[in-house]
Amino acid sequence: MTQINYIFFYDMNSFLKEMDSFTIFTPPPPVNLS
Repeated sequence: MTQINYIFFYDMNSFLKEMDSFTIFTPPPPVNLS
């Protein structure tokens, strides 16, 4: 279970890094807080 969480966290980290560079071309999506 810990390994699955670690892999998931690692994927999310890389995903956020890619999105961070991607936001240079696109504005961040609106966040809906209910």
